[in-house]
Amino acid sequence: MKRIITSLAVLALAASITHAQQVWINEVLTNPNGSDSTATTGNEHFELRGTPNMSLAGYYLLSIEGGGTTGRGDINQFFDLGSFSIGANGYLFARQNFSLYTATAPGATVIQNTAGQGWGLNGASTVGHNHDGSQVDLENGTTTMMLINIGSGSAPALTLDLDPNDDGWLDPLPSGWSIVDSVGIIEGSATGGATDFSYGAITLRVQGAAAGSSQYGNIVDIPGAPPTTAGAMWVGRRLESTGSSANDWIGAILTGSASDPLNITFSSSNDPGIVGNKLPDMVFGGTNIPEPGTLALLGLGSLALLLRRKTR
Repeated sequence: MKRIITSLAVLALAASITHAQQVWINEVLTNPNGSDSTATTGNEHFELRGTPNMSLAGYYLLSIEGGGTTGRGDINQFFDLGSFSIGANGYLFARQNFSLYTATAPGATVIQNTAGQGWGLNGASTVGHNHDGSQVDLENGTTTMMLINIGSGSAPALTLDLDPNDDGWLDPLPSGWSIVDSVGIIEGSATGGATDFSYGAITLRVQGAAAGSSQYGNIVDIPGAPPTTAGAMWVGRRLESTGSSANDWIGAILTGSASDPLNITFSSSNDPGIVGNKLPDMVFGGTNIPEPGTLALLGLGSLALLLRRKTR
């Protein structure tokens, strides 16, 4: 019975995804190695992929708390994307202030905070970032990145609790809202909190980590160990995938230094084809393929998707 209920919950989550999937979360770096941002650097970023030149009016990217035994399900930060559009090449790349990730694919929309450290803060951020405290970086540890469209509903409110009884299940969303895409991230060491929850349609988790689970199932364990108890992890879609399965998403543990972000490397991954490559080898504002483009660098899952694209 429990398995049936879980399956129905996954179907319900999938059914809430509307707008014909015109836009997806393409990749997220919530926790790079070392300091995520300083007064002179900003190493976090995220990407969206969608219909070229599509307006993002009504769209918000939420970070939903997953840690601890209270506060799970809270919206602890969000990006109001309403004043931006997907680029002519079908991608939007968002970066922090003072980011060194400046090389981007032609035609991509590039948005960068230019007001204050990191992503900036409530009302001052030039990329629409808001936080329920004074944090200018994305949540580390266990978090769910959720792209929503509010339709005719109201804008997100900080600390709005989407799981008020802390049972790991999302309650009905506010009127008008729909989930467009989501990914859960569980990083850190195996000694973390076993009560953490992900609310993503898929969850990428450090292999063997006691920290975190998902009532929705669909967890992909990433092999290897994080370099610190705080973790360092990147997640992204394979090529131009559109689903929420292990064939659609890649997770990678990172090694490197905050002072040298252009040399951060993928040290382990569920796609062995990217291991050993540098983070900048992924084209910012473009398809998640290692820049050298050789078949030898691609995992079998990525290769199958690439061949599928070529034969359409």
